[in-house]
Amino acid sequence: EIGALEHASAFAYTTVNIASATEGQIRAGSDDGIRIWLNGELVHTNPADRGAALDSDVVPVQFKEGKNEIVAEISQGLGGWAFTMRLTGADGAPLAFSQE
Repeated sequence: EIGALEHASAFAYTTVNIASATEGQIRAGSDDGIRIWLNGELVHTNPADRGAALDSDVVPVQFKEGKNEIVAEISQGLGGWAFTMRLTGADGAPLAFSQE
């Protein structure tokens, strides 16, 4: 838990293993803004001032075969903060992967 902070940022990092290269989506929600990197490439930015809701942002991406690194930066203005993220296929269906 990070706690109640204002005018701050927090980062989340994970690696996922995908059996074969595939088009997919990173679906995220954030309170407040969000930036997302996939394998070192900035793939999404939204400096929103909002509450977190599932799938507020849908980002088309190309996952590579094997290890994929995902980093998210959540920016916080005032009030509460949170984020959600899930990985799907290009059609929005759940994507099969394993985590390290």
